Amino acid sequence: MYLLIAKNPQKILSTAEVEKQDEATTLDIFPQAESHHLLAWWEGEEIPEQFEIDAAGNLRELSDVQLIERGLLELSAYEVLQEGKIVAKQIDQLVEEGLLTLKPGERVVDNRVQSIPMEQKVAMGLISIRTPFEFVEADEIKERTLEEVLQKPEVVTTLEEAQQVEQEFYKSIEQAVAQAFSPGYELKLTKDYTLWMAEGSPDGDSRQSKFEHMQQEIATLKYGFSEQKAKVRALVAGFQ
Repeated sequence: MYLLIAKNPQKILSTAEVEKQDEATTLDIFPQAESHHLLAWWEGEEIPEQFEIDAAGNLRELSDVQLIERGLLELSAYEVLQEGKIVAKQIDQLVEEGLLTLKPGERVVDNRVQSIPMEQKVAMGLISIRTPFEFVEADEIKERTLEEVLQKPEVVTTLEEAQQVEQEFYKSIEQAVAQAFSPGYELKLTKDYTLWMAEGSPDGDSRQSKFEHMQQEIATLKYGFSEQKAKVRALVAGFQ
């Protein structure tokens, strides 16, 4: 395809779908051409917007490098020239230049932002877990019950963790008592019993029997924790 091109500003004025001819002049192809017009040959289909004409009269598309050098194209902060082509910057380069901020727990792997494995997040202090009742497995935080910890004491590795197990144990007893006797009810019986004693402990008073029954029930309930209590004591003693 022949092209008729104006010099300044450079602009395509007309095209001619004819075969390439040896030593063809501008007027041979475009009789209407003027002296300041140029003749060029283009092999492609879509004519580029930015081009130059080489010594052989062929129209050449300007490369990215040429476009930048001539001020016709400007790289964005996220682009770079690589082997003469404009390409996106690598993720790690964007991070290094402050154009991309990684969130806590993220890293760049193979030019992709990935989440750091959960175990590593815990080791780095990005995520706190309540050991030994919480642990990382298959990149997830999982939980252990008090009974599971006592059945597998090797998961407790420090005195602090052993003391946490002890606190959890006594907390479980308090919860069991609260389920059996609500705090308000327990307080009422205790208050009534105190008044009964202040009145000289009269015989046959239900305040005494109710309070003593509650105390007996609580003692029985706590006795059910005896096996766990022995394990907890042994666990704590092992670190002292």
